Amino acid sequence: MIRQYLNVILLLLLITALPAWAQVNTNYPTGIPLKHKTFLVLHSYGPDYAWTREVNEGIMSVLEKLDWTDTIRIEYMDSKNTYTEQYLEELAELYATKYQILHFDGIIATDNNALNFLERVGRQLFPVAVVVATGINGVDSIAKPTIARSVVIEKADHLATIRQALHQNPTAKTLHVIADSSTTGQAMLAEVDKLLPQLANEGIEIRIVPQMAFEDLLGYGSHLNQDDIIYMLPYLLDATNRSFRQGFVSTFLTKRAQLRIYGSWQFQIGGGMVGGRVLSGFRQGEVAAQSLISLLTGDTSVPEFTEPVTTYRDLYDYRVVRELGINLETLPETTFFINKPLSFYARHKQIILPSLSIIAILVIIVVLLLQNHFKQLDINRRDRAIIDLNREIIETQRELVMTLGEVIENHSKETGNHVKRVAKISRFLGEKAGLTNEELEILEAASPLHDVGKIGIAEHILHKPGKLSDKEFEYIKTHTTIGRDILKTSDRQLLASACSIAYQHHERWDGGGYPSRLKGEEINLFARITMLADIYDALSSDRSYKKAWSEQKVINYIRRNSAIFFDPRLVGIFLSHTDEIRALREKYCDDT
Repeated sequence: MIRQYLNVILLLLLITALPAWAQVNTNYPTGIPLKHKTFLVLHSYGPDYAWTREVNEGIMSVLEKLDWTDTIRIEYMDSKNTYTEQYLEELAELYATKYQILHFDGIIATDNNALNFLERVGRQLFPVAVVVATGINGVDSIAKPTIARSVVIEKADHLATIRQALHQNPTAKTLHVIADSSTTGQAMLAEVDKLLPQLANEGIEIRIVPQMAFEDLLGYGSHLNQDDIIYMLPYLLDATNRSFRQGFVSTFLTKRAQLRIYGSWQFQIGGGMVGGRVLSGFRQGEVAAQSLISLLTGDTSVPEFTEPVTTYRDLYDYRVVRELGINLETLPETTFFINKPLSFYARHKQIILPSLSIIAILVIIVVLLLQNHFKQLDINRRDRAIIDLNREIIETQRELVMTLGEVIENHSKETGNHVKRVAKISRFLGEKAGLTNEELEILEAASPLHDVGKIGIAEHILHKPGKLSDKEFEYIKTHTTIGRDILKTSDRQLLASACSIAYQHHERWDGGGYPSRLKGEEINLFARITMLADIYDALSSDRSYKKAWSEQKVINYIRRNSAIFFDPRLVGIFLSHTDEIRALREKYCDDT
């Protein structure tokens, strides 16, 4: 029952956290083996132009996620303000100087002026770069042959936006088309002009507004009938070549009078325009970056010209729609709104959903607490008895292990205090090496069994006073395997650790030990610690075949065999604490 409640709690937590785990799916290649690629993004206009910012965001959303991008440089030609022959020549000289060392693998040109600039000087400035262009006003505006390997066409859906405007304003008598004086603006106006015959039967007069100064345009707008419709192309440059930031002109027009202004670019909506079937600059940049990556990875299926129809969507300013009294039912069913007031739930759902989840969890917790309150009282009583019993079992187990170690040492004609000293010194070294308290308890309890395998070695070999023959030495080395076989049948943590110590405490750091010739950190840490403690105490003690060494001789031996017999880190710890280790040995000396 408790597990079921916990599963419910976990499910609620997952539901609450799910939005944070949502990931955006990308369509560009992953796991690309290429490395150290450099890119140039060349924008026709300045960063103050909303379209340019949208396109750049789309490009960077792809390039910045690549693990093989070394350098990304972004240049703004600002050609809306200056686009003379002298300026282009000076710009080419600037780029030649600026990038005489840096060679680009790929270039993305945004809008026609940047592409035309590359057609003019790109083959000389960037001879090896793969070029992709985006935001290009139709195939006819591109030089033949073009430097670009792939071109993303910027094709606004003028006809769809105009027809939506006519449907939403059935009383309108006149449609005014406004374009700026830039090359791009006039190219867009030509696109609209070609579509006018398809609107001949719509019962509305269509006027192409002539080029004029900004102030004259405001005056023109103030004399329009409030039922008239304006279809406004991106406006950045008036007839006097005065430049404006995007949205500035449309905002002033709507402030002068409640004009019904429609547009076909996403960046236009939000400054007083009603809306329309808009083109996304972000998607234009994203498609261009994906095409460039595909070309650099050898994909031959990338089309020369791309018209990303998926970049359109019906976008409307809810506030403007309501102010102009436009019937919401006349808008397309797929309309996305900006500036739409959020419902109470939408405004507060980030608080409501977690709060409901928390309340549900608290209710479940209360139920669990009530259900288990009385059970816990009984369990606590029984647990006390079990804990006492477990403690007694653990202490008994430790005493048995220590006693067994002493029996083994006695079998080897060595003192029982040897295993106590090995245990205490091992714990001390382990503590200085950073082991946890639980690990130290296990190490101290398990290390006395390091020679448990000697119980299977004949006494006359163990007690031989002289040097062992090669055959006898090979025989006595089997005590490591015997010790492993004795202890391996248990999966208890204490005995499992004792098994590793018994089997590996004669392995050497340099791989020259036995039985498996393990080396370095392949050797169990407990075994490495026990080996150092065992050899230190053995060399410092009298044995049947030798006299005890002096302390200095033992220390020199250990220092000399660092990284040969012993873990060099443990040797460092040992040599830094010889006084404490000597004190431990004296505390459990054989005379006490």
